[in-house]
Amino acid sequence: MRTTRGSAGAVPRFRTRRTLAAALAAGALVAGAVAVGPAAAGSTPRLATAPPAATTVTLVTGDQVVATPGRPALLRSRVDGAHQYTTADGHLHVVPAVAQPYLGRLLDPALFDVTALAAGAPRTLTLTYAAGHAPVAPPGVTLTGTSGHTATGYVSAGRRFAGALRAGLAADVRAGRRPGTGGLPGLAGVRRTGGGTVAVQPKYPLRTLTVHVTDRDGAPATMYVFVCNVDDLRRVDAGVLAVDGEARINVPAGHYDVSTMFGHYDDGGRLTETRLVARNDVTVGDSGEVALDERDSTVPVTVTAPRPTTPALVNLLYARRDATGRSFVEAATSDGSPVYVNAQPAPTTGALHYVVQWSGLGTDPARPYRYDVAFPFPDVPADQHLTVDATRLAVVRHRFSADPAAGDPAPGMLYAGVADDVLGGVAALLIPSPAQSMPGTVTQYLGTADGGGWRQAALTPANQPMFGDVQHVTAGREYAVDWYHGPLVPGFVSQDGTADCGACAAGDTLSLGLDGWTDSTAGHAGSPGGKGLAAHLTVYRDGTSLGTVDGRSIVRVTGVPAEPATYRVVYDQDLGAVAGVGQSTVTRTDVSVPYRPGSGDLLPVDDTCGGQSADTPCRILPALTLGYRLGGDERNRLGGATARMRLDVGHLTYGGAGSRAPVTDVRVDVSTDGGAHWTAATVTGTAGRYAVSWPNPAPGTSPALRVRAADALGGSITQTVTAAYTVADR
Repeated sequence: MRTTRGSAGAVPRFRTRRTLAAALAAGALVAGAVAVGPAAAGSTPRLATAPPAATTVTLVTGDQVVATPGRPALLRSRVDGAHQYTTADGHLHVVPAVAQPYLGRLLDPALFDVTALAAGAPRTLTLTYAAGHAPVAPPGVTLTGTSGHTATGYVSAGRRFAGALRAGLAADVRAGRRPGTGGLPGLAGVRRTGGGTVAVQPKYPLRTLTVHVTDRDGAPATMYVFVCNVDDLRRVDAGVLAVDGEARINVPAGHYDVSTMFGHYDDGGRLTETRLVARNDVTVGDSGEVALDERDSTVPVTVTAPRPTTPALVNLLYARRDATGRSFVEAATSDGSPVYVNAQPAPTTGALHYVVQWSGLGTDPARPYRYDVAFPFPDVPADQHLTVDATRLAVVRHRFSADPAAGDPAPGMLYAGVADDVLGGVAALLIPSPAQSMPGTVTQYLGTADGGGWRQAALTPANQPMFGDVQHVTAGREYAVDWYHGPLVPGFVSQDGTADCGACAAGDTLSLGLDGWTDSTAGHAGSPGGKGLAAHLTVYRDGTSLGTVDGRSIVRVTGVPAEPATYRVVYDQDLGAVAGVGQSTVTRTDVSVPYRPGSGDLLPVDDTCGGQSADTPCRILPALTLGYRLGGDERNRLGGATARMRLDVGHLTYGGAGSRAPVTDVRVDVSTDGGAHWTAATVTGTAGRYAVSWPNPAPGTSPALRVRAADALGGSITQTVTAAYTVADR
């Protein structure tokens, strides 16, 4: 595919029903980690590079995105708006509102490729300058070399660079120009070195599609436009720059969806409104034309809730399915500022799944509450004055705990993202919504109009993420969810939503990956970080060490012989030197997993693992899991003469698939002297559910716990937790 007049290059955008994490996992594997079949008996397995548990990507604007395999990406920064989309190679792009008017013009889309940056793509920049302008570093950029009208460098202060972009928008508004057209003084373009256009060679005769773009004043507009073939997304899924109101792109004959997004800004460069224009039934024969006129975007999106609220987030999710069933999603987000769309009927080719997601913050600070709701449509309705139906809400009472060493309560974040049958399997970005005091509580009114499926996550004031599994709620029911309630320990985490498998076999590859943090709620998992974190993971096969990986809780084992063996993973994690951590400081997790080639449940089709291919399915290994439910307050302090805990012992599962081997042995010990001596706790129960109790030691102390369990297959787990909780005053 090639572009003609006005094009900055065609950027393919093929979406699949895979998460961002699946793309990250595939992109981060070293050569040889993808298996085509089992290795010969007697061969020597080896450790291979696996994707990190979590990667924080800093965009050129200074905004940070947390990318975690198997889970949605989190935007850490509060923004006044954002645009997100996914490219043909499964890469998620996140464009904050301050950068959106410059997209494809001054700023290369590759600068916002979260997936590539998370996988280690170079973050160096190539800058070009207009004739007559010597290379000068823009604010926040450090130059490392110059040659003629080009320079190389890197972003050294993203917030300063974003400030320069915002100042440029403000200057354009004051001068009566289209925001983004003035650019930055002397600068013609900024691109990521090694990034940019992906060349496509389609095997189809090409026709010319002309796109006319007009702003709300009726003037030709220079805008970044998306063009997608809805007969088959593999043919065309591209971004192209319309210059002075026109873009021409050569495409195969067929049916297309074409869209763009207009942002408006105040004289301070802040987003004031968003207008999305989409045409979902464009036909290209010998040629084709389509008009994207901002003046058609007149439908306001408004939401009224049963209780008083302040709008905090509007997220328009435009999900399109082609005629073969493949899906793509674009999203336009604002922090509550007005959003408009143009009405569109249901398409005649493929299908449209348009969802309005809305968050509102309650006005009573003494009894905090919030609404998170979603409204689905098969078209873009001409009336989008939406009302929340109280009878279609579930009530979720969230409690956020915090380590006593974290100090006074501080603002963190609770994220919510709709996950229906279409959106639940595509790359997802969760956008910051109202700030949440931690420790603290909030009542959430969660909508069920779109099936009741939600992704939720939390972020501590210290930027420590915790993810929840996809949750399905029922209208009229109440739920209680704890976040960060200890002990916070590593573990294998069962999930029902789309995931990257933590313990699976595919061909001659084993995936073995623990989450660095789990809390007292099943399905919650995170990745602790921060300066001072120390972690070491050692893998054994039948007692022989295969090696140690530092700083990772996830590994791949390749060259696995096609013969039975026991693989053992020992993961040591030390958070004692991390600021704000005084509980669960040091943990050792020792898991033995029996491996029998060709055995075990198949991993659900939407999940992924290392070594997987069309001919090499993933099978779930029988890894044991532990679930703690320790009493106590929101600082993980437990009083009384007797400490009590519920303990769940099971196996790793995905969508209900996984081992059901009986648990044969459970023991719990407690130490009050740093592990020098251990005392057995009382354990009662059966079939994986146990009640545990022990004498609570002196107030102010922080006992250690050791839990051991085994199953009928010969698998086992032993976990030791230093400073598991704090004994409260009696």
